[in-house]
Amino acid sequence: MENVAIYGFGSFFNNKLEFEDIDILILHSSTSYGSCQFSIWCKKYLLAKVPYTDIIMLSKLEEHQLSFIEKSKAKYLGNVYEKSAKNDLDIIIVKEIGIKASIGL
Repeated sequence: MENVAIYGFGSFFNNKLEFEDIDILILHSSTSYGSCQFSIWCKKYLLAKVPYTDIIMLSKLEEHQLSFIEKSKAKYLGNVYEKSAKNDLDIIIVKEIGIKASIGL
């Protein structure tokens, strides 16, 4: 069963009063077909639900090589599991993105 970790970074997540987009990182476990397909599904779901979103997808190995989370000061938002993906993403959207996005955009 696939899972991904969701991180937010950029001005929206750094408590800036003004922002132009919402930057999201989807961190998937490997470059296997299943892992990539699940990440793509999560990306499409987030893009459909959250306006003004830019989404980057990286495997754990790619993130480690780039130190992306550290360099971007990304904030962990939650895990998304294949069997509960819609619910997991909806919780992240409401808890971490929704309220602030409706005020700021």
